[in-house]
Amino acid sequence: MSDSSQAFVRRLVTDFPGLRPLYDEHIADNDELLDHMFFYVVTQWVVEGFQAGRDQEWLRLLDYLDAGLREGDADVQELIGVSFVENLPLPNEPGADIAGHLPTELRAELGRQRPFQIPR
Repeated sequence: MSDSSQAFVRRLVTDFPGLRPLYDEHIADNDELLDHMFFYVVTQWVVEGFQAGRDQEWLRLLDYLDAGLREGDADVQELIGVSFVENLPLPNEPGADIAGHLPTELRAELGRQRPFQIPR
């Protein structure tokens, strides 16, 4: 955990109020912010929003994470790459079509991790 990745998570929760209950539960369960563990929950929230056709907050969050990959320091980039992109559904799993909605930086990171999953 770094100061920058922790700050990024706190800004994320402020900018996306739908994550607040999940964040609060995470803190209650762990007595602290475990940023990589929390980002697994963020990934699930985004994929569930995509699958449910919920409002576009999940899509806005993808843009937010894309900016984090582009503009964040190495710790923020690692958080997003390792604990968001890596946890996206595999091609044979429900929600895998979210890969077609990834903005530029997230798509590139997915391509580095799973070149077989990048939509044409």
